[in-house]
Formats: sequence, structure tokens, C-alpha cells
Amino acid sequence: MSKEAEEGLSGASVYYLPVHSSQEIDGQKRVAAILWFFDSGSHSCMGIEGVYGCVEPDQVEWYKREAEKVREMYGEGLH
Repeated sequence: MSKEAEEGLSGASVYYLPVHSSQEIDGQKRVAAILWFFDSGSHSCMGIEGVYGCVEPDQVEWYKREAEKVREMYGEGLH
């Protein structure tokens, strides 16, 4: 599974995926965890050649915004 990054965001694939519990509460499966995916690219990081790229500052800002939305949707325990 993969998802394209939103337009203007560094990396080809930057997204999160909710993982649902196998146990139901009030007939609903709750979100037990959030998996975060960041495309760091395939080029050097911080001037070091031969390694994958770094997570970019705009990806970190995206994470902060999305993590706040996740907390609002699923509660404080997930981010």
C-alpha cells in the first residue's frame, strides 16, 4: 500500500495509516495505532553521499498538522 504525498510536499509518498484493534468496543473497532510513512528520497542527506535522503522540514510540519488532526479524531493517546 502506498499513497501519493499531497501537492507541494517533499517526497512522493507521505501519509499515515490507522491500524484498527481486533477487539470491538460498543460494536466499533477502535483505532489502536497510527503508522506514519515519510519518503526521504534517494539522494544524500546532510551532505553525506551514498545514503538515502533526510525527512524534509516541510514533511515535519505536515506531520505536526496531521498529528493534531489525528488527536482530535481518535483521542490523545494516538499521534
